[in-house]
Amino acid sequence: MKKIIIAVIIITAVIILSAIYAIYPYIEPGLYPRPAGIDKRTGLPLEKIYFCMDICPAYGTTFIVYKDINTTEQCEAIGGRPILTGVPSPGLFIGCGTGQNTK
Repeated sequence: MKKIIIAVIIITAVIILSAIYAIYPYIEPGLYPRPAGIDKRTGLPLEKIYFCMDICPAYGTTFIVYKDINTTEQCEAIGGRPILTGVPSPGLFIGCGTGQNTK
């Protein structure tokens, strides 16, 4: 009986941890940037980047952006959508998004 209780506890713990990971997946910052294909509309390469300002990596996020576009001006010139930081340092350039839903 004791073995069954331990097995149930372990299985329950694994299920709970799996659910937590599915909701809040861990992001490994060292894996970024990485290729994300080519934008069919512009023919420009895309990359997936990791960005975090404060509590990293727990509160970081990833974006799909145009590769080698490093300023708001360059971004707007190709028809992209600048991704800028918010609080606590608003307005810093993160990357140039496609302006399309990439999910």
